[in-house]
Amino acid sequence: MRLLLVLAVGLLPVGVIMCWVGARSLREQLVLWRRGIRVPAVAERWDMRAGSVGVYRFLDAAGRTQVVNAERVRAKPAAEVEIVYDPVDMTVARERFWLAEVVVATLCIVTGLAVTVSGVATIVLAVVAFA
Repeated sequence: MRLLLVLAVGLLPVGVIMCWVGARSLREQLVLWRRGIRVPAVAERWDMRAGSVGVYRFLDAAGRTQVVNAERVRAKPAAEVEIVYDPVDMTVARERFWLAEVVVATLCIVTGLAVTVSGVATIVLAVVAFA
C-alpha cells in the first residue's frame, strides 16, 4: 500500500507539469491568433560554441529591428519567411499557426488532468486505507 502512495505522489508533479505545458502552449497560440502581427522576416542560423540557434530578424511596427528565437534551426543560408509576432511580448513569434500544436497541447492538458486526478484519488484511497 505504501508503494501505491509513493507512486501517486510521484505522478502528481508529472500531471501538473503536463497541464502547465499544454496550457502555456494553448495560450501562446491564442495570443498570436488574437493580437499577432504578420510581418516578413529573415530566418537565420547562428552557429555558437554550444551549438546552432535559429533566429528570426524582422522590423516591428515601430520600425525597430527585432531578433527572436525561432522554433527550429534552418539550413545555413538565410531564408525570407513570414512570421506572426506578439507586439506585447516580443519573445513570442512563429512562422505559422499550427493546428497540430493546438491538438498536442489539448491532449497534453487532458492527459495531465487524468494523471493528476488519478494521483489525487490514489492518495485519498491510501489515506483512507491507512486510517
